[in-house]
Amino acid sequence: MKVIIIKCIGDGSYFFDENMYKDKYSYKDDCEVVGRLQEENSVGYHRCVKSALYDDLSEYVDALQDEENLPNDKLFIVTYYKAEDAFTLIHCVDFGISKQQVIDNVHAQKYVEGANYFTMDSLERID
Repeated sequence: MKVIIIKCIGDGSYFFDENMYKDKYSYKDDCEVVGRLQEENSVGYHRCVKSALYDDLSEYVDALQDEENLPNDKLFIVTYYKAEDAFTLIHCVDFGISKQQVIDNVHAQKYVEGANYFTMDSLERID
């Protein structure tokens, strides 16, 4: 599966879209396609154990899963889901972060809805 990474020019935030093509966003002035990731190039993931879509997370504390095994000397692109409300997941991206930042984000409950980890060098540029 292909994942397209898109940057919002206005606020500098990133999001992702699965199985999409560059042309979908080329007409929007506020979006720029950064590149494409192949899901099979993922170096790890964070499994969703409980979801805000189905569960009460008020007392749930997410824990590290396999994040300690990520390479130490790489920067990462993390594609993850964030619950906007009880019905909607937003496709978010942390772009160019360290292994320690990934671990800190897990502790901060940022990846509770699930995440995939890619190294920066796995990003395919789209011209």
